[in-house]
Amino acid sequence: MSDLENIAIFTDKGDEEFGGNICRILGVELSKNEAKQFSDSDPKLTLHGELAGKDVFYVTRFHERTPLQFINTLLAIEAATEESARSIHVVDCYCGMSRQERKTRPGEAVSMRVKAICFSALELDSYTTFSIHSPTSIGFFHPSVTALTLPLWTLPLRYIHANTPAGKKLKIGSADTNTKPAMEMLSCSTVKGDSRYDTEVAIINKDRVYARSGEIDRNALIGEVNGYAVVLIDDEIGTASTIINAAKLCKANGAAEIIAGATHCKASPDGKGIVLLETAMDEGFIDRCILTNTCGIHPNLYEALNNPKYQDKFVIIPIEPVIAELIRLKSNAYSGKGSTKINHLFSSARIKTVYDRLHAALTEREGSGLNSAQLTREIEFCNAMTWPVSGVFRAINDGRTQPTPDELHIYQKLIK
Repeated sequence: MSDLENIAIFTDKGDEEFGGNICRILGVELSKNEAKQFSDSDPKLTLHGELAGKDVFYVTRFHERTPLQFINTLLAIEAATEESARSIHVVDCYCGMSRQERKTRPGEAVSMRVKAICFSALELDSYTTFSIHSPTSIGFFHPSVTALTLPLWTLPLRYIHANTPAGKKLKIGSADTNTKPAMEMLSCSTVKGDSRYDTEVAIINKDRVYARSGEIDRNALIGEVNGYAVVLIDDEIGTASTIINAAKLCKANGAAEIIAGATHCKASPDGKGIVLLETAMDEGFIDRCILTNTCGIHPNLYEALNNPKYQDKFVIIPIEPVIAELIRLKSNAYSGKGSTKINHLFSSARIKTVYDRLHAALTEREGSGLNSAQLTREIEFCNAMTWPVSGVFRAINDGRTQPTPDELHIYQKLIK
């Protein structure tokens, strides 16, 4: 039995294709589970298959049903524990309930603390999320749980690094006064090693007036943006008002281009955020928008991806290779074989090696007896998973970084 045969990977309802992509990268089958609700709305979850002695991974994404996902995740942990799993791990691509990580007025519940306490009480071995709203929230977990948040702004930076003309001047911007992510970007090796970037950050000081439904009332720009392509990467996009208003202010002050981005594209339940981003693109305030698929792709965004008008403006970077790498390393830790170091998952430069590995594996498979149809399917899948970070596979693309229209169509079908 190989090490990876000792794992069982489950996904929340609606993420079967997403989980299937992760398993395809790892060369394993996606385990089956069944999530239901009784007529009175009580939840029921069953994990299928033999789990005794296995390392169980439960992967979730945001799908506008945070309370139910939270309950299903708790049930999955309990079921795996009862089946004598060797270890249990949750990969929570978007950490729901994390926006309420502190008390701001009397009587307010700290929902993130409640979530961490519940997970810790069920003998969870590790909890991993990406670009959590407040990194200090990880401290709510019991020390027995290896809790971790990985930054994913590294991925948009890799795309910008590879797809921005040599002579363009770049500047990191912060869409609000929480400048920690922007300062981390400015100090990362990808930016420090790229002479196109300015050494200072532009900051948009937003004044949100909650008496008027929380809409932004006033913005002020701190820093020089005239002539720069400004990179505005936020942790998440809901209605997109923060990043659009920041983009408008930068353009009004002479920014040559706005490259917007977010780790989590929640898009709001009605998809208003995507519509507003499209409008901002039509009006010339945003030139490109780079996102990841930590959240389920909203129908409005999927429609934009398939609209020739926006195909070169919206880019979705798949995170399945990162999750596959994380699962591989966790499995190595429990099997006692192979590398367990995760440093490269924090690095804007070395995160690229995760995507490059898919190219290398495909190069090896070229001579493994695959027929032409199988090889074509493998190349199509590899390109869909890697092109925004590592470019397209050299075997059929001659070193180009951008996919052809046909390859882009396949990418759009595989990205969910």
